[in-house]
Amino acid sequence: MTRKRTGSSLRLIAIGAGLLMLAACTSPGGGTDATPASEASESPTSTHVPDPCRAAATEEWCRPIAGVDLEGSGNPAGVALSETRQGRTLVRVALGDRDLVHAMMLGTTSVVREQGTPEIAFHDLTSTPGAEIVVATGMKGSTQQFQVFDVIDGELRMEAAPGWAMDSTAGSGVWTFPGERMHPRVLCRDSGQISLGVVHGADITGIVKDFRHDQATVEAGEASHYLVSGPERSAPAAEITDMSIGSTHFKCADLRMVDLADAASARPGTTPARPVSHGPCDSTQDMLATVRNAIGRLPRPQIGTWSDTAAPLPNPCAELSYSTVTIDGATNSSPTAVILFSHGAFIGPASDCFAPVESVDVDGDTAIVTYRYAHEGESNAGATGRVRIEYTWTGTQVVKKGSFPEELKKQLGCDA
Repeated sequence: MTRKRTGSSLRLIAIGAGLLMLAACTSPGGGTDATPASEASESPTSTHVPDPCRAAATEEWCRPIAGVDLEGSGNPAGVALSETRQGRTLVRVALGDRDLVHAMMLGTTSVVREQGTPEIAFHDLTSTPGAEIVVATGMKGSTQQFQVFDVIDGELRMEAAPGWAMDSTAGSGVWTFPGERMHPRVLCRDSGQISLGVVHGADITGIVKDFRHDQATVEAGEASHYLVSGPERSAPAAEITDMSIGSTHFKCADLRMVDLADAASARPGTTPARPVSHGPCDSTQDMLATVRNAIGRLPRPQIGTWSDTAAPLPNPCAELSYSTVTIDGATNSSPTAVILFSHGAFIGPASDCFAPVESVDVDGDTAIVTYRYAHEGESNAGATGRVRIEYTWTGTQVVKKGSFPEELKKQLGCDA
């Protein structure tokens, strides 16, 4: 199956046995808006996943991620992430009917690291057949940034961001989603159409704008293939986002046919996952700079300014560890952030609603946080309200169990 090549398609430059293209971009979402992978093709012609780490011998590491139908052919392509010896991260794609491995360089490598699995997912975001690759590539203040990659006529290219997801200062190939009490999402619809939705703070309603994908629009002078297909409309907040720690900015079904990040999940005949070793771990290494960098990437607290110190320092050898930070001049009712780490790599805050914290207990891959709050009529010093929430690191995202009571949500002015 072929697809029209537009003027915005990016050419691949042959380098040895692979191809390299310079680009300028979860999570994976758990929604149900998109067609499941099992329905993407009535009769897939192959279950074999070509090795996306082929010809990666000169790179520092290569991690197979998934087998995904990227062209609408029913055949899975192999997708991996790798890092060059210069510290640049590549998205690698091996197509089933070709010997070449295609690669594109991410515009930033601040999130994608060997020590922590990056946010990467596969969604139907365009009008062209097959899934698109979505990779979280970094933070700009409290703004999360993504890049979206598509395969057209055997070429790997970027998909420009639509509407308010485009930030001209970051470049058209970067999808930006602001934080700071805003909760934006991409909502997948039928036939490659998408909607952009946003919820502000604890509002019970949100705003949604619908887009259609037109492969010819860039040739006609548009900045993106996405065109607005209707006026803004109100929508329940729950339609847009559950605002939980594990949710990403794409509320779409993940269309991977096989998960190569876990060897046990690979089907017979697929390329086995290449294990990634964290290497020797020095539990005495100084994590202060890592923690300060993480604090600098937190959304702003409801009041005050984050302190530049946190305690305890994370364990660089642990599957999951944490630090807590509060504001300068804090009292026992001040905002507190629980910052999560895996093998010393920053994952994110447990919640972006920063309630006072009484205790944090970590057991393996799960952190149990006890938050405190005052019931109506109580002083902050005599607050008796308590809520326990569990945050479990799955290797790709944090899954939350539990939620703040409505009373606490109203006090904080946000949802969690």
